[in-house]
Amino acid sequence: MENSNSKEEDSWYDIALYDKKTGNFAEALKACNQILSINDNYTKVWILLCILHQKMGNDAKALEALNKINDFDITENEYWIEIALEFKKKNDLLNVVKALENSLEFNDQKKESLTELAGVYEDLEIYDKAYTFYKTALNMDPLDMDLLNKIGTIYDNAKETANSRKKKKKKKK
Repeated sequence: MENSNSKEEDSWYDIALYDKKTGNFAEALKACNQILSINDNYTKVWILLCILHQKMGNDAKALEALNKINDFDITENEYWIEIALEFKKKNDLLNVVKALENSLEFNDQKKESLTELAGVYEDLEIYDKAYTFYKTALNMDPLDMDLLNKIGTIYDNAKETANSRKKKKKKKK
């Protein structure tokens, strides 16, 4: 991430965050654009732009910002998780996976990233990957009943899916 931002850039960033928190997304965008006119490599601003555009329903611009973010070396999981959660609200599972996988590149022991990613794979009915991520998260907290329940649900869903496939094959014959 960037190391040396000017006080002016940091002030504009604080304004943008405040505007985002108060729901004034248009003003937050203006503040972000002001920062980018000074420093186009201010990583946190691109992250904020991605989130703002998602909240405003401008998926194309959010994706554009996400692509710019991918050019940076972002090592903080929380940014990627926040981006993933915004994409999840829009049911954009491909970008959720992309953001969460980026988050895990820097810390593969982040339980929140693991469980979110497992949930996406579960939604996509890719149960083997969902199981792998839930199991990794469970290894961090073996007494997490929610994770144990999710793993049980995956077993049930995987069996149900396998049985459905068998029935379809029999009908085709």
